[in-house]
Amino acid sequence: MLNFSLHIHSSYSYDGYNSFDKIYKCSKKTGLDVIAITDHDRIDGAFAFQEWLKRKGVSDIRLIIGEEITCL
Repeated sequence: MLNFSLHIHSSYSYDGYNSFDKIYKCSKKTGLDVIAITDHDRIDGAFAFQEWLKRKGVSDIRLIIGEEITCL
């Protein structure tokens, strides 16, 4: 069974305070296998995290590119 978190904000979101390193470490510490970066109204943080994972050679976590869309 895989463990997921489908709502994580990176520092690219106005209410996201964690670095990519912190997001990764916390995800592994809590036993997550798959995470979705879902910043507010943008996806560039998720793509930046994807690139960070590649640069670090991280392959033990799966990423879903997401976005939390503001609807008025």
